[in-house]
Amino acid sequence: MTPFKPFVPELHKEQNVQIDFYRHEQKSIMLVTLKGDLPDGSGARLDCDYIHQELAINLLAMRPIALLLDLSLLKYSFGNSLIHAFSPLFELQLFESKFDIAFLLSDLNKYGLAGLWNFDVDGPPENIFYRYEEAVQYAELVYDRL
Repeated sequence: MTPFKPFVPELHKEQNVQIDFYRHEQKSIMLVTLKGDLPDGSGARLDCDYIHQELAINLLAMRPIALLLDLSLLKYSFGNSLIHAFSPLFELQLFESKFDIAFLLSDLNKYGLAGLWNFDVDGPPENIFYRYEEAVQYAELVYDRL
């Protein structure tokens, strides 16, 4: 089978972060929680590869209508490796059903993410929240609209 050789996917392990996935009991809503301390700059590359891999696998497996991405326990200051980590959230929507995303931020990361995503922390976009209840309410509203 030249010029082909066997493909072995690279599995990334958690380093400084932990990612967990939860399914809503009655609705097609996925809760993703990210915890830990993301290193600054390119030091976060391996952690972001791990996040990327886990998001892609689980989004394809569940195919949610709405997603709540809880970043409230993730420390993040700066670095664009996080763009790669979150890319499955947007790339998979090109081929799969579209889903809306609620982002839950905290003081551990809101300034860093505001710089990365270019938004005002005092007036964030409608899908960025600082309180869990509001983020859940948004995700459930998105689901109920469909």
